[in-house]
Amino acid sequence: MLTFKSREKSVLQSKASRFLSALGFAATVLLPLSMAQAKDGTIMMARNMDINTLDPHSAPIDISSQVIRQILDSLVTLDKDANVRPGIAESWEVSPDFLTYKFKIREGLKCHDGTAMDATAVKWNFERMARPETAGVASLRSTYDGSTIEGNTITVKFKTADVALLTNFGAHRFGIMCPSSDKNGTYSPVGTGPWKFVSWVRNDKVRLERNDNYKNVNPMIENPGAPHEKFLEFKVIPESVARMAAFRSGEVTIVEPALEEMATLKKDSKYTVWLSTMSGQWAYGAFTRNVPPFNDARVRQAIVHALDRDSYANIAFEGLGKPIYCPSAPNLPVADQKACASWGQTYNPEKARKLLADAGFTKSKPLKMTLTVHKLIGWDLMHQIMLQNLKDVGIDATLETRDVASFMEDTKKQNQRTEGIPMAWTWGVSNLDPINNYAFSFAGPGYLNAGLGEKFDEMVNASKLLTGEARAKASQELMKYMLSEALVFPIVSPGWAFYSVSSSKVKGFGYFHSGMLNFNDVTM
Repeated sequence: MLTFKSREKSVLQSKASRFLSALGFAATVLLPLSMAQAKDGTIMMARNMDINTLDPHSAPIDISSQVIRQILDSLVTLDKDANVRPGIAESWEVSPDFLTYKFKIREGLKCHDGTAMDATAVKWNFERMARPETAGVASLRSTYDGSTIEGNTITVKFKTADVALLTNFGAHRFGIMCPSSDKNGTYSPVGTGPWKFVSWVRNDKVRLERNDNYKNVNPMIENPGAPHEKFLEFKVIPESVARMAAFRSGEVTIVEPALEEMATLKKDSKYTVWLSTMSGQWAYGAFTRNVPPFNDARVRQAIVHALDRDSYANIAFEGLGKPIYCPSAPNLPVADQKACASWGQTYNPEKARKLLADAGFTKSKPLKMTLTVHKLIGWDLMHQIMLQNLKDVGIDATLETRDVASFMEDTKKQNQRTEGIPMAWTWGVSNLDPINNYAFSFAGPGYLNAGLGEKFDEMVNASKLLTGEARAKASQELMKYMLSEALVFPIVSPGWAFYSVSSSKVKGFGYFHSGMLNFNDVTM
């Protein structure tokens, strides 16, 4: 959390506004704000887009996980240093080969509907995650090898080992639901978390109610019991001007403003700007690498050399994001930005043109490609600049923008193509361990069918059991391979859901690891 205590009396045109004006867009000037507090015990957070699911096993995007994790607790939790602490499981044992995990579940833990959260319920979660049709981020279908129950202890076996698995059980993708969530194929989230699900009106709002019986064990939450406020709502207001109007009127407690408004908000003592400093987020791009000529490393390298990361960070993200060169969150010890820059491609338009020429592309025969993206704050302007970067080196690029759900579905299909117009795409992940991230995103078929091939799979599989310095070295070898071959190009970090603004009267809000949100401690 950062609190800013000075006020600027006049609004200066931001860098983003200047860039938009240059492109022919109208700049938006932020009007003076006034605040009123919520009167009915409702915390309302306004954001620009809706969630895509409330099912943790059905490929939730990060803003969906931020809601899901209010309803569902995790098997274990993480402290501020990402050390594993108790959650639904009060203790655990891990076999030396990291293939067997024994979890003792807290006694007397109840779901929102009064049913038991016990070893049987946890077993149901693992089996659901392992179903062949489960394709979400919590999928364990390729590695889960069964589980047994003795009393309130569950023993879970895996086919392959991953030393970072416990850490990931504490991250947002492994929220544990109650079996009563899924009744004959009809899903409605029931958990043991601090907030109970009330309703979801698509493209309008999600409403949650306080779990009065909640007992907190998360070390990053100060409040030992139920949340201080009665209700929690996530309100969808796509237009930033309308979001800020709702914020000014007091309808909204916490708002995700447009980036170009941050220069004013962070200098006004009436407001608190909240930043996600432990997000683990990094934005990246990749290619339909089996579609010629993107199967040629020179072409991929040329595209990355054409991209001006500094402009994306300083203009599109108003300096709140940083350009990155490693395919990982920049605050991790293994992320040596200088080394990564030497392995990969930095901004160099002349080198981009030369590589394109070497690959047979000229002014009379330009490379034709599609840049396919999804809508998101900051990203929209970044993609406009990116499109211009590509055109500046002679690439005939077309920009296609979709909503997140259709983007994901289309990108999965596009990454399976071997012919047609080649495509580059952008995405992002939140993860605290690079090897685990790579295993999920780029090994095998890969998330969004973005697998990087057999050699990469072999390198990942050989790294999973490593610890300490050996694991750090393996992480960097994987980075070097990805960057030198231009299989993935890092862009900025953090890239989304990393800031919000409230009245300075609002206390206790904040971000956890992976951009998850703390509403338990909020007072208004």
